[in-house]
Amino acid sequence: MGRGPGKTRGKVVSSAVKQLDTGKRSNHNVGECGMVGAYILITAKVKNIKDTIDQIMKIDGVKYVKPVTGPYVLIARVEADNIRTLTRTVVEKIHRVEGVVETTTAMIAEL
Repeated sequence: MGRGPGKTRGKVVSSAVKQLDTGKRSNHNVGECGMVGAYILITAKVKNIKDTIDQIMKIDGVKYVKPVTGPYVLIARVEADNIRTLTRTVVEKIHRVEGVVETTTAMIAEL
């Protein structure tokens, strides 16, 4: 008998959880040159938006910040060596920038 549909998926999910716990990486969810990457969709106060952009650009791992139209005010491209570092960049650094109200993180997935 072949494997059921959930068995392979469970192994992949289990492997991903182990990588998060240990900080190890495989070919799943890695960006260019072994880095993990994400787009950070940022809701921000528009009043001093140029200052907010300048402060976010000073953060290690931030590749660019651009104003956008739609429900978000800014989009930032962030890269890090691992998911833990990327998470800390968003939670401990981007969230603390004056003018940032809220963020949504979209991890870059490798297919």
